[in-house]
Amino acid sequence: MSQRGLEALLRPKSIAVIGASMKPNRAGYLMMRNLLAGGFNGPVLPVTPAWKAVLGVLAWPDIASLPFTPDLAVLCTNASRNLALLEELGEKGCKTCIILSAPSSQHEDLRACALRHNMRLLGPNSLGLLAPWQGLNASFSPVPIKRGKLAFISQSAAVSNTILDWAQQREMGFSYFIALGDSLDIDVDELLDYLARDSKTSAIPALSRTVKRRATLCFGGP
Repeated sequence: MSQRGLEALLRPKSIAVIGASMKPNRAGYLMMRNLLAGGFNGPVLPVTPAWKAVLGVLAWPDIASLPFTPDLAVLCTNASRNLALLEELGEKGCKTCIILSAPSSQHEDLRACALRHNMRLLGPNSLGLLAPWQGLNASFSPVPIKRGKLAFISQSAAVSNTILDWAQQREMGFSYFIALGDSLDIDVDELLDYLARDSKTSAIPALSRTVKRRATLCFGGP
């Protein structure tokens, strides 16, 4: 199964936060706060025309002005701007994008745009992802999680939040924590294939409404 773009999603070298904000109740603020607090050691690029800097990091007014192409972008703006911003990211050459929120009426257009630009999407309606071994918290969750050998995959944001709280109380660690949301593009099958080969991962609990290829659940089995 194709794993195109998963390296840029799960091991990004740079991240752009589209719609970064200094307003604490905004998604763009929460995403910036969590990325910086997580200890990600690559460039984090806030994109917003409203602020010169966000949480002490120099901001860029738009996607076209970015000094280089980020591996991963996170859309934190109003969902009505998703398609236009995804088009700009595709033209910039961005490889992967997390879409936090999008109505179902946008799904086909978003998928077509991503295919046209050879771009991969996580979400929409995704909590985001955490990768503690990379110091990566590209999610809404402020809950710090320890490094471990479990890679958890879920389509449900509610279940994801519950598991994060439960794991923190028990000091359980993860290699990856991935909230798929609506799985418009990247799905559990691809992630299972990728994570089964990851040296930091020994087990992959997954909660999904659909698995397209049942065989992927049996690594090395019949």
